Amino acid sequence: MKSFNFEFLRTDWPELASLAGFAEQYAHTDPPSALVKLRAFVEQLVEAVYQLLGLPRPVQPNLIDLLREDAFQQAVPTVALDTMHAIRINGNKAAHGAGAKTETSLWLLKESHRLGRWLYMTFSGAGADTIPTYQDPTPELVGGKSKAELKREKKAIRWRRREARRPCIRRTSGRATDAGRQPVRQ
Repeated sequence: MKSFNFEFLRTDWPELASLAGFAEQYAHTDPPSALVKLRAFVEQLVEAVYQLLGLPRPVQPNLIDLLREDAFQQAVPTVALDTMHAIRINGNKAAHGAGAKTETSLWLLKESHRLGRWLYMTFSGAGADTIPTYQDPTPELVGGKSKAELKREKKAIRWRRREARRPCIRRTSGRATDAGRQPVRQ
């Protein structure tokens, strides 16, 4: 999935750019899915840091164990760790059925961009001037539909389904009949 804000990661970390691209796509239409994708983004970013620094991994690690590992905490700035935890917590809640707001997905997308910038600048040696400025992904920018458009489409679909379920009433010789059956009592 092509990303609007994260393509600078594609050369070295294509999975990060793709996960962020999905999150951008879902931010307005399906915020919980966007948060789940951002949680996967953090998981992949943490894995990349462990590999790049050759850090020892805990036995049967999960994301929280990886984030709490002393060697990792010493290697990663506190602000980045706090951001990773925020994304982890919100992603977990979304994955387990808690609702999510568009504002939360947009906030954490921006924070994910900052994490991507940190990773890119730290491990590729590139300067900040090589990374495009973050822009909130509007439905128009990512090629999706706005919530209002989706709501109108959903309403139209419900109306068509309701109409399809209604019996077909027609008039014959002044009396209403139900789709050619016996006359309907009036």
